[in-house]
Amino acid sequence: MHVVLIIVAANAVLIGFGCLIAGWGSLIGADQTELAELKQGMDLARQKSRIEALRFAWKWRFQYPSFSRLAAHWAERRHVRYLIAIGFLFLGLAGVVGYFLGVFANA
Repeated sequence: MHVVLIIVAANAVLIGFGCLIAGWGSLIGADQTELAELKQGMDLARQKSRIEALRFAWKWRFQYPSFSRLAAHWAERRHVRYLIAIGFLFLGLAGVVGYFLGVFANA
């Protein structure tokens, strides 16, 4: 029985972290309108000079992961919320199985 629980716990951890990483990647990814704005800004900056294009790219890169943008993506992307919730559920399952296996017991 312990072998089955160990296999379930290991798979739950893998699925949990996989769902969390997939949810985070979907949350921080740009949508089509943001990519169109980036392309338009880069085209305008490239007309000035290559250094201006580089400055625009770096400015956009550091400005992109702002809290307001992540909150907007959180509100409009329902699958992200499901992926993150499923990830936490599987990590919780792994924690419960680990508790019953005695992983958290003091030697």
